[in-house]
Amino acid sequence: MLGGASSERLPQAEELRASLDIPVLVISHSNTPGNASADALCQDGTVRPEWLICLELDKKDTRGEARAIGTLVEARGWTSITVVTSRYHMARAAGLVRQCAAAHVDMFGSSPDLSPQQWLDRFVIESGGLLDVMMRPECVQRPPNKGAIDPGAS
Repeated sequence: MLGGASSERLPQAEELRASLDIPVLVISHSNTPGNASADALCQDGTVRPEWLICLELDKKDTRGEARAIGTLVEARGWTSITVVTSRYHMARAAGLVRQCAAAHVDMFGSSPDLSPQQWLDRFVIESGGLLDVMMRPECVQRPPNKGAIDPGAS
């Protein structure tokens, strides 16, 4: 489960884990107000069940989450993951996670209770973010430009 809006995302993630018999629930630990219910599961000193992994992020944004997920997928040898985020965030998050995780990625969107203005705001922000994902991939190295002139070549 990606961080933020945990009051809507966490119940969806827990329901999917149970209904699909997913063995591990991974949640982002961000210590931010919007992630309070998820962060409560990850507090220091809390005894965590074996099925719960709390991602501690270097960079607390979707790019940081995608990198951390990619590292976890590689370390655990997972071939398939399910990612929960808000419905408005799915396209951008999917792009980043698929760039970073060498696994099949299924996306599930929770439904936030937003006003029309809030939906419009999210649309503008996420559209710009989606362009950013395409222009600046997070984990994929771009191949050299074909036909580019190497100034060092003679």
